[in-house]
Amino acid sequence: MTPPPAGNGITGMRERAAALGGWATAGSSPDGGRRVHARLPFGAAADHPTASDLEPIP
Repeated sequence: MTPPPAGNGITGMRERAAALGGWATAGSSPDGGRRVHARLPFGAAADHPTASDLEPIP
């Protein structure tokens, strides 16, 4: 089986969250899976487009 292409993964998620003024963490969950938590600014606190500013994906 061919391994998946290299990507940004968790490190990229952390970097993108930090660029928006937030944070992201990842680790193991109690059931043996993975857990990802992210907190991003929303609304007036953000210097970036809000969800209402974005075009819907067709």
